[in-house]
Amino acid sequence: MKRSLVIPVIVTALLIISGCSTPASTKVSEETKKTKAVNIIKVKEQEQSSIMTKAGVVEAKQENQLAFGTSGKIVTLSVKKGMKVKAGQVLGTLDTSGNQSTIALSQTQINEAQAKRAKILRGDSKVADTYDSTIQQTEDSIADTEDSIKKQEIKIQDQMKTLEQDKTDLQRKEVLFSNGAISKADIDGVRTKVDRAQLSLKSEQTELEALKQQKKRLQEQKQLTLRQREKAIQADKDNADRLASITTEVATAQNGIVKANKEIQDSRLIAPFDGIITDVSTHTGDFDSQGSSVATIFDMSGVKVSIQEESEQIKQITKKKSNTDIN
Repeated sequence: MKRSLVIPVIVTALLIISGCSTPASTKVSEETKKTKAVNIIKVKEQEQSSIMTKAGVVEAKQENQLAFGTSGKIVTLSVKKGMKVKAGQVLGTLDTSGNQSTIALSQTQINEAQAKRAKILRGDSKVADTYDSTIQQTEDSIADTEDSIKKQEIKIQDQMKTLEQDKTDLQRKEVLFSNGAISKADIDGVRTKVDRAQLSLKSEQTELEALKQQKKRLQEQKQLTLRQREKAIQADKDNADRLASITTEVATAQNGIVKANKEIQDSRLIAPFDGIITDVSTHTGDFDSQGSSVATIFDMSGVKVSIQEESEQIKQITKKKSNTDIN
């Protein structure tokens, strides 16, 4: 141990002594040149992966043949091969002018049929107009009679006031006559005036009663005319055959509207999901038949790969979690 420690010291001393004749920097540089950098690699045992190349079939997550739900001429078709589309996107439309005409015609038929039905339920307009005219005349006569009654009542009230005044005057004159202040002729004149007022009041009261009776008869006549009018209308309402025919007509027209609206809805080509158009088999201006394929759409958000493999090779494959199925 002591020898190994001494040797380096001696060498060092010699180097120092030798340094007097040779520069130290030169010696260090030569030592540096002799030194080489070495990378240290830790060796360990590990598995060696193998690569296998196989032919397989790639299948899309979804595939759909796009078709119109009805037949007609294609007026728009905005799809091309390789085009990306979104779910709900309208890709094409058919000509719906015929359906629009059907809807307009059917609605006109419904309006006309409903007008016929209303007329039947309302009754014959000519018959109703005849009764309505008679009723209106009766109502006018009732209004005139009521006005005459009001005037007659006012007139009677005035005459009753006049009569009361005449009676008061007669009582006063009788006192004067009993005291000999006036003559018999004077009091007789007042008595005659009272009698005339009473007769006139009775006559006006009789006239008032006659007006009231007239009003009553007019009201009864009006009610009779109304009943006759209702009977005439009811006779027309009981025409069940006409009403049934109109009901059928309305139902047929309504069904036509429903069918036309359904065909308009089916005349649109809509993407069922996000995907890529892989094929287009028709073009704008073509006549398309219901259900025939117009284009093909693929959903490439996920794919399935199918390959043929031997059982022995399958045992060598390590299965890992992935989006790919191996068949």
